[in-house]
Amino acid sequence: MSKRGKGRGRGRGRGSNLDQQLESNLKVEPTLGRQDAFPSLPQHSALGITRELTSETSHSASPLSEVIRSVSAGKGRGRKQQRPIPDDTCEELSKQLQETTLQEQDESASFREKPKTVAKFAPRPNFGTAGRPIELISNYFALKFKAGMIYHYDVEIISLNQVKKYGKPVKKMTAAEAQEAKFSRLEHQLDKNVGKLKCREVFDRFVKSKAFESYNPVYDGVKNIFTSKPLPFDSKVKFVIEMEANDKMRQYEVIIQPVRKESGTNATDLNALLKTYEGQNEFIMALSAVMNHREPGCSQIQLGRSFFYLNQPNKVPLGEGLEIWFGYNQSIHITNRGPAVVLNLAAKAFHKAGPVIDYVSDVLRRDIIRGDPVKQFEAKKIDEAMKGLKVHVTHLSYRRKFVVQGISKLSAEDLKINFDGKEISIAQYFQSKYHKLKYPRLPCLFMRTSNNQTYIPLEHCLVIEGQPKLGKLSGQLTAKMIKQTAVNPTDRFRAIDDSARKVQKESGKQMENYKLFMDLVPQKVGGRIINSPVLSYFDNKICDPDTRGVWRIDGKSFYKASIDIESWIMLCFSENTPMSALDKFIDIFTRTGKKVGLNFGRLLDVRTFGRRDTVEKALHDAKQTNAKFAVIVLSRRDNFHNYDEIKFIADYKLSFVTQCIEDTVLGRINEQVAVNICLKINVKLGGVNHILKNKPRIFAKPVIILGADAVHSPRGSGCPSIAAVVGSMDALPSKYKVECRTQENPDGNKISQEIILDIKQMVKNLLTAFYHSTKGKYPEKIIFFRDGVSEGQFQLVRDREVSEVQKASQEVIGTIVPITYIVVQKRHQRRFRPCNPRDGVGRGGNIPPGTTVDQGITHPDLFDYFLTSHEGIQGTSKPAHYTVLHDDNHFDADEIQMLCYHLCFMYGKCNRSISIPAPVMYADLACYRAKRYADFHIYKESSSSGSGSRLPEHVRLAIDSMGQYKNNMFFI
Repeated sequence: MSKRGKGRGRGRGRGSNLDQQLESNLKVEPTLGRQDAFPSLPQHSALGITRELTSETSHSASPLSEVIRSVSAGKGRGRKQQRPIPDDTCEELSKQLQETTLQEQDESASFREKPKTVAKFAPRPNFGTAGRPIELISNYFALKFKAGMIYHYDVEIISLNQVKKYGKPVKKMTAAEAQEAKFSRLEHQLDKNVGKLKCREVFDRFVKSKAFESYNPVYDGVKNIFTSKPLPFDSKVKFVIEMEANDKMRQYEVIIQPVRKESGTNATDLNALLKTYEGQNEFIMALSAVMNHREPGCSQIQLGRSFFYLNQPNKVPLGEGLEIWFGYNQSIHITNRGPAVVLNLAAKAFHKAGPVIDYVSDVLRRDIIRGDPVKQFEAKKIDEAMKGLKVHVTHLSYRRKFVVQGISKLSAEDLKINFDGKEISIAQYFQSKYHKLKYPRLPCLFMRTSNNQTYIPLEHCLVIEGQPKLGKLSGQLTAKMIKQTAVNPTDRFRAIDDSARKVQKESGKQMENYKLFMDLVPQKVGGRIINSPVLSYFDNKICDPDTRGVWRIDGKSFYKASIDIESWIMLCFSENTPMSALDKFIDIFTRTGKKVGLNFGRLLDVRTFGRRDTVEKALHDAKQTNAKFAVIVLSRRDNFHNYDEIKFIADYKLSFVTQCIEDTVLGRINEQVAVNICLKINVKLGGVNHILKNKPRIFAKPVIILGADAVHSPRGSGCPSIAAVVGSMDALPSKYKVECRTQENPDGNKISQEIILDIKQMVKNLLTAFYHSTKGKYPEKIIFFRDGVSEGQFQLVRDREVSEVQKASQEVIGTIVPITYIVVQKRHQRRFRPCNPRDGVGRGGNIPPGTTVDQGITHPDLFDYFLTSHEGIQGTSKPAHYTVLHDDNHFDADEIQMLCYHLCFMYGKCNRSISIPAPVMYADLACYRAKRYADFHIYKESSSSGSGSRLPEHVRLAIDSMGQYKNNMFFI
């Protein structure tokens, strides 16, 4: 028998090899579907096992009788370093299990799967034939499996500390109950819940246990466990464990119960799952859990479907305390050829590990040790960068972890605390208790603790490795990351082949247990390059885009130039821009405008502004001149005149057309740059740049093209979800009008809302606007492009949004017009490269615009296809993935693919085809503009109040009323 560990005992496990104990005491009936008797269940992990005798839930705050402490291999407060307890030294644990016997339970206590509704999506009418063929290599790897059973269990992990404190788990609280418990909505979502990482730590106890080893359990990180053999219980059981979290021992209850299928058992035949769309989703969920499984202690970390190795040698510094990590993304998809694994490169910004002083110096871009003291605006920047980061402290004899809450406004020598009845500084406290600080003029980190406020000097903190950056990067860092991660197709696919071998290494053992085999050779597929459209300009002059989807308008005028531009004005907020640069811009800009058919009229004034001049007054005064539009020069170095503020005031308050340019543009102004500026101004003032010479058949009768998107802000930002729907207002189609809404999730426990809640009224407004714009004509068909929807939401958005659009049609037009509803996805991992390098275009050798794939790797039960409509300027081209969920217009494959491709040439901001149809891009831009309104004002509010803030009501009103703005296309 091993000796008990010394110290306070927290985190120390005591136990035994439980083989004989479990063999003699755990008497169970065989699980349904299992023919043979169960073997003995050896166990060495620190787990408590109880069995439900009734079907009641386990959310009572009453204490449970069996609580077994987990083995801790780390250090704790006031403890010496501990080593993991070996498997053969756990005899004491068996004593705590002697009274625990698994008893039979009524089947009603098991989890019964809800009856599945049969998805009825638009069927694939045929495969496309238009275009010339091209052979492609995909990043799909065939996944083969031997017919067999897999066993499905529902799992719930509950913090018993929360139950004791609040009476129920936090994740089961409503937002109102959370508010009563005095923690924010963000804490309700994130901090107070049992997060995925902690859930996986809890699940790792099972993986380590010999008692469950032979069942090969895998966990999806949320609610599902799968095993290769049935577990030795056929109803609900509970495990109670105690483990360390945030430097405190916490108790977690794990409730596992079989998921009863329609057959009455939790056994699932993998072959049977592939026969239905609903079954395919479960197949993907189960096999993804298998392939995503990593043994405890693995050197990889998982973020969603991506995996990154710790201690990787090829990290790239990004700036602002961040660095780029490289890994791979893996996902399972069902194709016409069967299941396949899609592999792609992954890159993610992580926080730099190491001394916090170095981290802060990188954030501020200066040496904080030798430089000036940290200023207030710098402290705010540090606070934003570090809030929520996990750090280790170095002044203790053991390794303790904290979560950063913020940074102190005062330095360690100025920040006072009460200690033994005296008021002393943090620097004095550390000198008396530990040692003298090297850098007392630096501020302290304010740590998140449950008992009191804890301040620790920067020099005693280390950022823990492996923490990803949450939320979006700044524009400058995003551009840098794109440049650093752009990989041409040849190099990308070479790295993908290497990733396939890594998957085999990391997932191979568990895949063998489930009889899964992944081919290491990527699949080849056949594609077609469909023809690009011919574009028409003024006086029937035409442009024929080249093989890259690019065209020039030399010697041509816009199809319809905006008229009545009597005058314009120029506002310069860049203090260092000389007048000569402005004069040069004005000359080239006006001459180019005349060439493309724009007569800008008289330049009323060129006004320059300093730091003390306000944006609102400058715009208001410019509007009073009756100028039709303003060209506004901004500088990245100017923190006093904000682009978002300019757009909010000009769009919402003044209905004033503005075109912003950076001062750097003035130095490189030429005719092509001026043409690009003219493109935007013409559209904003109601003009039409170009049209399709030969429009698709569907435009023979009035048709409205709708594009929709919804965007979400990071948790804790204070910004709700924002949804936008744009609708074409002419037969070209060229002019669009927008409807935009802020929306909260009706479920108070969730923040983001993907379904467009007010879509019926938004579409009604657009149908009415179409009627007025076309002089009394209603559309006879509706083509609806939907962005921002994942595959798991297909049925939800189809059922709700198509129905609401039909209601809008009925209420406005008096009949339900035929609707085609198409989901457009860009955030996916599928990639292609030409088999023959000579088929590639551009410097990188990407697949040419117009490349369409609708066979081989597409879905067997959906009408979907991949279309690459743009030139890959850097990196590897990403095709758009289109899925037709509803089609009353009965398109064939060639018609719908041609329509989508041609709409990619109708984007008003440039003379090249883009990656998605123009109405989808316009919806994206409208959402982005609304979000920038929101982000600017939320940041402004939080800066003035010093704390988090929510969206001001006047900004919400501005977003919700965007459909009433006089300038219909203000958002481009």
